[in-house]
Amino acid sequence: MIMKWIFQLLGLAALAALSLSGIEAKQFEDKFGRVMVAELVSHTGADGNIVKIDKGGKKMDVKIDVFSEKDQQFIRDWMKNTPPTLDYAFRVQAVKKKLSETKGSRGYYSGKTEVYVYEITITNLTRQPVSELRIEHRTASEGRSKSFKFQSGTESIKGPLRYNDRHTFVSIPAKIESASGRSYRGYGSSYSFKESLLGVILRIYGPDGEPVKEWKSPGSRMEQVSWDDAEQSDSSPKRGFTGEDDDDDDKDGDRGNGRPRFDEKDIDALRKLLESGENPFRNRGGNNGDGKEPDVKPEDFSKKFGSR
Repeated sequence: MIMKWIFQLLGLAALAALSLSGIEAKQFEDKFGRVMVAELVSHTGADGNIVKIDKGGKKMDVKIDVFSEKDQQFIRDWMKNTPPTLDYAFRVQAVKKKLSETKGSRGYYSGKTEVYVYEITITNLTRQPVSELRIEHRTASEGRSKSFKFQSGTESIKGPLRYNDRHTFVSIPAKIESASGRSYRGYGSSYSFKESLLGVILRIYGPDGEPVKEWKSPGSRMEQVSWDDAEQSDSSPKRGFTGEDDDDDDKDGDRGNGRPRFDEKDIDALRKLLESGENPFRNRGGNNGDGKEPDVKPEDFSKKFGSR
């Protein structure tokens, strides 16, 4: 009896101290009459059997049935009036799969187009069923200028997804291109590029719209990728000659057979380069008096690609 009285006295003193510090706490009693002062922090649902408490600055999970019947009822009432909080935990796996590969050539250029997707599996490691989740995912690749490009997609989990259950989906297809070629008649500089697929970065959002998990594929290049990059980047590919935004419309039919695209802007840019004094594809023979003709003449270009 004396020990119980001492414990109760200490509990009241601790409760008074917490009240003075502005912390909302309560003195609880267990089935054996032992007391403690703690704050109810969170729970995972009104029907759950565990409650998280803060005892002296240390958070811990406690089974509700260890409390006295009176305090059990108090905790149950609190749980009904307090929205649940889940300690979300997930395991994420992303496996790269090639959908197609096409090769083609046009003139002095050859190209290859590969299409990949990622099979993404989300495993629920939360100790409670989860539902109403949104997954924003970005497939990251390295473009022709070594800058990051992203393909965006969204997936939802309606649930309930129980502990250790899995949800698998496929990302938006990502197109990876490469091309190589030489200048007209084989003289001068060559032109080549090769894009590369880096991985996936994703965020999982809870029912309240707040992010609860961020994950990205391993790899040295992916370490440099941030979610801000994925959100702010323009995912449009760049053209090799003009540097202007590309699009996915198969206007000239060359995308479908794996050939690199040469549209009017590209050809016009190359035509101007050939006609200018900055043309790297020709020698200067016609201008320095040695009697040699230029490697590439404007009329040669017109015969191959057509005049304006």
